Amino acid sequence: MLTSDLPRIHQVEDFWTLRCEMSEKLREKIAMLSKEQVNEAKRQVLEAFREYSTDRGMSFPAEVLIVSRTKNGPAIAEPSDVGKSLTVY
Repeated sequence: MLTSDLPRIHQVEDFWTLRCEMSEKLREKIAMLSKEQVNEAKRQVLEAFREYSTDRGMSFPAEVLIVSRTKNGPAIAEPSDVGKSLTVY
């Protein structure tokens, strides 16, 4: 079972902030952009995020692939249920 205790996110701007705080790779990529490029990227991301904004918070479709491996055995992957969604409250 995949569980998480993410903070309740109601505004798309808050989700952008959370993603920037949680992702070192995203911060590294943003650091390579000019201020104008960062502003444009943020504008485009916020516009795309609005599609997933509900009255209860942000809700994104998601899939989880769980992979396990024994010490000397092959990797085994179990696909999640397609069409399930990840809701961030």
